[in-house]
Amino acid sequence: MLFRSKIANNKIFIVSNGVDISKFTVRSTPKKKTILFMGGSGEHKGLDILIFSLVFIIKKHPNTEIIILGEMNKREEMLIQMVKKLGVFSKTKWKGLVFQKEMYSFYKDTYLVVLPSKLDLFPLAALETMAYGIPIVAANVGGIPEIINNKVNGLIVNCEDPYSLAKAIVNLLDNRSEERRVGKECRSRWSPYH
Repeated sequence: MLFRSKIANNKIFIVSNGVDISKFTVRSTPKKKTILFMGGSGEHKGLDILIFSLVFIIKKHPNTEIIILGEMNKREEMLIQMVKKLGVFSKTKWKGLVFQKEMYSFYKDTYLVVLPSKLDLFPLAALETMAYGIPIVAANVGGIPEIINNKVNGLIVNCEDPYSLAKAIVNLLDNRSEERRVGKECRSRWSPYH
């Protein structure tokens, strides 16, 4: 049996994910330009897109390294072979699945976070990243445009476009003052006084 509600549309509200920003300490901009990817090897998380963009990123910023977090599945070996073939394996650190209580140790040393998802809803990882005051470069999918105001509190790129992803990442790696400005906007986006 199909149930139909007689509640008026103006009485329905969508409550998105949220974070308690009082539990997040704004990190200082690290000297090392470390990029953090969270999402594992699931195809919809877009790690392959980030890997393809690495060649361009490393060419411009050879000291940059990528930390890869998340559960790995049968695609892991294929992705590792991909970074080896592209000659950027030494720039990647595969950490696998980590506990939530361990996340701050990664966030505190992160220059920026990349969410190159091919499909996503309203990722909690984006909210936590912003609560720490860390800039995000993310694909234009799902609820990302509701979280990130492009060029204000992060950079939004075309989905499945390694070149635009690399260009946006390099833009922040090139410009520490822009990284600080975007990071500050990230934090203020979730302030109760915003």
